[in-house]
Amino acid sequence: WFASRSCSSQACSQTGGRLYDPSSSRPTGQQFEIPYLRGRAAGPVVWDRFEIGGYSIENQAIAAVDDVSDEPLSPDFVGILGLALPMNSIIARVLTPGTSDAPDGQSVPANLFSITPRYAAPSYRFISITLSRPGSDYPPSLLSIGRHPSAIRELHQDNDTAKDLNATKVQYSTLVSERSGILFWKVDVRGITVWVDGFAREVTLARGVSGTPWPTAVIDSGVPLILTTSAIANGIYGALGIGPASDGQYYVPCNTPLNLTLTLDDRPPVALHPLDLTGLPPKDTSSDFCIGLIQAADAALSSPTNGFGDMILGVPFMRSVYTVMAYDSPSEEGVFPNSTVPTTGSANSIRPRLGLLSLVDPHVAMDEFTRVRVAHQPLSTGGGTAGSNRAPSSGDGKKISVGIAVLIGLVGFFALCVALFALRWFITRRQWRNAGTSTLGGPNSTEGKDRGIEAKVMSEDELRALRYEAYMRKERVHSDYTTSSAQTRVNEQDSDIDGEMGFRKEAPYEGTPALTTEDHHPTTQSVSPSPSPIPVAGRSQPSASTSSHSSYDPHPPLSEHDARRSMHADTTDELGVRLSMVGVGSGNRSSFMDTSSPHHTRFTSFPSPEPPSGHSPRPVDS
Repeated sequence: WFASRSCSSQACSQTGGRLYDPSSSRPTGQQFEIPYLRGRAAGPVVWDRFEIGGYSIENQAIAAVDDVSDEPLSPDFVGILGLALPMNSIIARVLTPGTSDAPDGQSVPANLFSITPRYAAPSYRFISITLSRPGSDYPPSLLSIGRHPSAIRELHQDNDTAKDLNATKVQYSTLVSERSGILFWKVDVRGITVWVDGFAREVTLARGVSGTPWPTAVIDSGVPLILTTSAIANGIYGALGIGPASDGQYYVPCNTPLNLTLTLDDRPPVALHPLDLTGLPPKDTSSDFCIGLIQAADAALSSPTNGFGDMILGVPFMRSVYTVMAYDSPSEEGVFPNSTVPTTGSANSIRPRLGLLSLVDPHVAMDEFTRVRVAHQPLSTGGGTAGSNRAPSSGDGKKISVGIAVLIGLVGFFALCVALFALRWFITRRQWRNAGTSTLGGPNSTEGKDRGIEAKVMSEDELRALRYEAYMRKERVHSDYTTSSAQTRVNEQDSDIDGEMGFRKEAPYEGTPALTTEDHHPTTQSVSPSPSPIPVAGRSQPSASTSSHSSYDPHPPLSEHDARRSMHADTTDELGVRLSMVGVGSGNRSSFMDTSSPHHTRFTSFPSPEPPSGHSPRPVDS
């Protein structure tokens, strides 16, 4: 029905002039009247063109009411679209529906699914509904005909299939029938659970008012409350220690959540959002008590003849679920037969099924309740909860649980501790290194420190001169074994004393330098002229020929070995304090060519120490 321009009731004046104009309609001569639990509507029945969702019905029976009482009409609400099953149509009682295209009293859903030609009708015979929650815009209030809305497809997207919506998630069931047939979208209520401080408290359920084994409930989007019997209402609020007030209504502290689940037929329990179960008093929003939106209506429900059953699940319930009212039975995969194909049966046959899909995550719903009723903050628009006003995201749309959040926090804390420990260890290790560098040379030794300073502040020429003078001082030290080391035997005066590494030197004939038994590849040495007191940086180029040759072991000269100084130098290297050797000892190098191999020529170079000026070169035994 629609409030018409001929309506003069107080409710019609609230529409701001947005009223139905029946001037172009055809009268039927029949009257319409419907009583509600509170209020009524009445007026004449007419035929008019009706369009909805891109579909057009030429002769739809409409009640152009001119008397409306106790209805909160507004510019956005000027009538009611009846979605009950055809057998419950009041207009159909006065205008008998037919099967031809002639005008009759058929309901809107029945006319939609029987549009001719068939290809112009909806492919699948079902209507689905989502209702939004005040303060949030997701999910939006939608009425879908013959297909699931895109917002729900995205929210429950199944990545394993090509379908946008995993239809198996919608739980379908048959309806409770009356003696005269199926009139309502009615189901069995097999369980009601109230959760208090994390503990489940079951509400005791008796037989239904009509003698059914279970209480029954009607799904109705036109009722702003959840209405039930006093026995069920007392059981729900009694779990919180709350009873009816003096006016017979139930009131709940505004900061106390009513966490409730309903088990309908053989479906899993459906959680209801606690924000939908209590409402702020319209005249005193600062009150500490809110009105319970589950109320008792024994006068309307106690009669077994009205067919309403034990509960009417209105808007507070439908905000928490995706509701599918189907005129066909779906397959196990949730797929409906295509009604545009003639072989699928008559378009007038009805096999109703009710499908429900929960949209509420209880944990997120509690967070939202706390935000609104305890912290007095508004719900965020455009990003509610998965199953409770949360828009789909690129991820799985689930909130991280409290346990996982605590685990992540603990892991982060331990990682921080490890990082701080590693930093402390690194600083302490550097302090140990600095302390070791200043003491490894002995209590009276400053050699390591002096070297470090020299390496930092002296030029390469100065370092080269110091190195050369140190070498000359070593050459002046007399040794029975060598002029370079006290640990090896080189330049032995007596040929029958063991040579280097214990090998005995023997001269094969007079005038030939003695060779050790390990010298398998004698090489030639280029005798260089006496250098200047300070070597000049540079490297001589390899040459295939030399001016003079002598037998020589191609190993670098061994330097004087001092155990304490060697240990200090090694330790200083390990601690990262290194002496710069760039350019030191490279001023005068002799080049050698290995001619022992007929296939290739190999050049080698190493430092060639020179005697001080005035001394003749002394041969070095191999």
